[in-house]
Amino acid sequence: MASDLKKAFDRLSEVLTWAPPQALEEVAQFAIHIITLRTRKGLDADGSPFKPYVKKYAQWRKRKKLRTAPPDLTVTGHMLGSIVSSVTENGISLEFSSPKELAKAIGNSHTRDFFDIRRDVELDAITDMIGDALLEEILK
Repeated sequence: MASDLKKAFDRLSEVLTWAPPQALEEVAQFAIHIITLRTRKGLDADGSPFKPYVKKYAQWRKRKKLRTAPPDLTVTGHMLGSIVSSVTENGISLEFSSPKELAKAIGNSHTRDFFDIRRDVELDAITDMIGDALLEEILK
């Protein structure tokens, strides 16, 4: 699930040893934003629509007046809202702040792979952000 994202951030961290923690935190927050918005639109990490909810769960969501299609992995918003970032001397890390929300994310990832960034358009947006930060750093 998160292994591709971790590898990407590990590679990025190797390249960006120049980056101040604030710039890395901005990149991490942007990555969280990308994952959250895409998931709420019902799209997986490849940009494909999520598989539909199973019938019984879709009926439960309908009774609760929650969206049933496309799946958005949101009931309370706690799972997606618990994605946090940290910047260490080794780079950027994204994780879930709560064991409960992590368990929900792992359960969802078996059917709906959402916790990753691998589409070209998303990677390009992050690359553009990094390029802007690098340019800003150079021009200081």
